[in-house]
Amino acid sequence: PKKQFDTRIYIIDRDFKYSNPRGFIFRDKALEKVEMESVDFNRQFTVYAEDAHSAFYLLTPPMLEALLKIHHNNVSFYFNGSELHIAIYSKKDMFEPKFFKKEGLESYRAEFYNSIEIITNYLEVFEVER
Repeated sequence: PKKQFDTRIYIIDRDFKYSNPRGFIFRDKALEKVEMESVDFNRQFTVYAEDAHSAFYLLTPPMLEALLKIHHNNVSFYFNGSELHIAIYSKKDMFEPKFFKKEGLESYRAEFYNSIEIITNYLEVFEVER
């Protein structure tokens, strides 16, 4: 992202049940839950940050609106300094296609391209330089 800071921020889709930095597995006490300025955003996402100020600096009101506009279920984001990680939960293994099943290569290819498009849409919102 263009904005650089030395902290960690998690943006977790509330439907993404398998990702919680303060849950059973991680229990990261350095993170605090941050309520953003958008009620609609808070209904869809939970934000955790080491520093609430950095979360507000990164997630401006226009960015919150843009994220909601392109929102795809079961997606979460993790910022660590200059790194951005995007997680999209799917029951399918995108790296091991089933070429000999009914779906075939074309179906796999379409789904794969759709996933890439979703990711690039989020990269644009977060203003990631190419």
